[in-house]
Amino acid sequence: VLLGRKEGAPPPPCALALCSPWLDLRCGGSTGCSSYMINDAHDPMLRGASLKKMAQAYAGPKSLADMPRVLQIAQESKASFPPTLIHVGGNEVVHDDALQLAQVLSKNGSKVELKEYDRVIHGWHSFYPVMQQAGAALDHIVEYFGERLGVPPPPAPAGLAEPEPAH
Repeated sequence: VLLGRKEGAPPPPCALALCSPWLDLRCGGSTGCSSYMINDAHDPMLRGASLKKMAQAYAGPKSLADMPRVLQIAQESKASFPPTLIHVGGNEVVHDDALQLAQVLSKNGSKVELKEYDRVIHGWHSFYPVMQQAGAALDHIVEYFGERLGVPPPPAPAGLAEPEPAH
């Protein structure tokens, strides 16, 4: 959406938060040694084979080889994005996509903050309060937007504060 903005369009958002962005519809293409292959056994929520099926459904009759990669479009457009926060798990199949996007946006002059989380599954943000990392990631997103909007962070909701250590 940001790359296809036309003159006279509404202003872009003040910031973006991208959680585990999937950008390469070819799922690693012919690169061979990519996070799509290396992390496939470690990411139970998002598998390379299912992503390829989703990509082919999106592409329809077109060949995936003919689908432009979001990263290539961003590189070629030299578009400046709003400040962007990217979260990704170290063992997600989309790990490489997130790292490459951070590099492209930074090279294009955008402010980028990349945060990698260890031992999380794809979509871990939605597992709050079951996964401790989910709460930390959501807090990070709230702080990120709060800083850009000039809004102080909200107080922790009652009952969700860290428990007192046992004596």
